[in-house]
Amino acid sequence: TRDNRISTIVERSAIERIGVGHANGGRITVIDLQSGLIDADVERVIVFPVPDQTDVPTRIGNETPNPLPPDSPRDAGYPITLTQYERKIKITDVAASLIDGDGIPVEVHLSTPESPAHPVYQLNTVGLIPVQSLRGGTKYTATVSCNMGGVPFEKTWSFTTK
Repeated sequence: TRDNRISTIVERSAIERIGVGHANGGRITVIDLQSGLIDADVERVIVFPVPDQTDVPTRIGNETPNPLPPDSPRDAGYPITLTQYERKIKITDVAASLIDGDGIPVEVHLSTPESPAHPVYQLNTVGLIPVQSLRGGTKYTATVSCNMGGVPFEKTWSFTTK
């Protein structure tokens, strides 16, 4: 049974404000979703793409820092993430999968706080980055199971690509 310290996963966190900045003629964008949390004790995780989202891109963009493991081809699929913004609640013992609409597992780079795909800015996020571009017009289902603050936790959600 799930400990009451961890609330149900939601699509939006308790964010009062966000920060967005552009540089280099708009070629670089930074979005800050952490400093505007209303309550420092928010015990929710954020998944992205959000459940049932449509028109999700099929490929990763030019992200900086590059979240891919060193020496990986840049033509990877769109990243899927689960983030626990309350850093006191540590994510450990992660298992995750991505399944396409035909029920076939998709090969991913799994990046976790304990074992980051790339050692920069991992924080309290689980990332599934498909090794290859996702197929267009396809429903995908992501599952992440882990210990969150020592409590067993699991989330499954789906989204559809452009």
